[in-house]
Amino acid sequence: MTGVGADFGTSNSAVAYFDGEQLRYVTLDGASPILPTAVHLNRSFAALTGSAAVEQYVEENRGRLVELVPEAIGVAATEISGARLGESDGEQEDNRNTVYGQLYDRGQPGRLFLGLKRLLGDAGMDRLTVFSRAFRLVALMTPVLQRMREGVQQVLGRPAETVHVGRPVNFEGRDPQRNEVALARLGEAGGYAGIRNIHFYPEPIAATLSYLWRARPDKPGIALTVDFGGGTLDLSVIRYRGAEQGTEQGASFNFRKRLDSVSSHFTEGISHHECWRCIQSLNPARESRSRPQPAAPADHSAAPADRQRRPGHRRRRCRRSGRRRPGCLRAVGAPGRRGG
Repeated sequence: MTGVGADFGTSNSAVAYFDGEQLRYVTLDGASPILPTAVHLNRSFAALTGSAAVEQYVEENRGRLVELVPEAIGVAATEISGARLGESDGEQEDNRNTVYGQLYDRGQPGRLFLGLKRLLGDAGMDRLTVFSRAFRLVALMTPVLQRMREGVQQVLGRPAETVHVGRPVNFEGRDPQRNEVALARLGEAGGYAGIRNIHFYPEPIAATLSYLWRARPDKPGIALTVDFGGGTLDLSVIRYRGAEQGTEQGASFNFRKRLDSVSSHFTEGISHHECWRCIQSLNPARESRSRPQPAAPADHSAAPADRQRRPGHRRRRCRRSGRRRPGCLRAVGAPGRRGG
């Protein structure tokens, strides 16, 4: 039995198969197993993928004069003149004005699409306009997945019935349902590309299992995996008991500009310091060499004895907020001065 795994990445994609003994990459782009996740459409809507798509876009725009014109998106009637009571409609005149939208390149020979994966989790981004025609996001991703499927079929000599596809811990976006939306779209595009069964697996955990299979450790340990992608930064922390026993527990993280989630259940709202404590808790033997923790915020509910308010003193106000700063005293009552 042969297993097939695919990485549909934000910048690049790849696919490999495992025959039970060796892992082999499939050649997708010339002699390279790395396929740029790029799609080019010309005005006839013929699709190119990979480096050919990027090269076509560069060549067709080399030395070209760009002509930007406003796009006419409709006609609006501003007023109706000449209408009197009892007059027929034929005697009425209306003033109509064309409504223009954004500027577009009228002479553009083709469109290049990069980073489509970053839009997968946006439920409001369902279609993109390509030469006055609306294209579903799913349709724009399909050519890349189809090329990956054809590459595997050419090597194996038969279609791949089932493909395991990596996925981020959390797709980009703020929508709570972004993961469900993204996976549904990616599965639909895979179906159109001829892939019957798609199983999704968190990318950092899949990378960890691949490492454990290659390294085959004979002792228990902890593996920290960092997946620095074009759209997200995913990490996993997994305690393993040995190559044959697999994993015992794990935690996955997803970064964009801040830490979004942590733990095997993807619990949200964990700070960076709690993230580090989670990692350290999985390896108590290294607690003595752990990263120093930041000092806890001061508790000003009860000020120390040497900072208690004394007669002739009052708390200083913060210059920005105007609030009194706890524990900050200043002498008042001196002639010719105001306490602040």
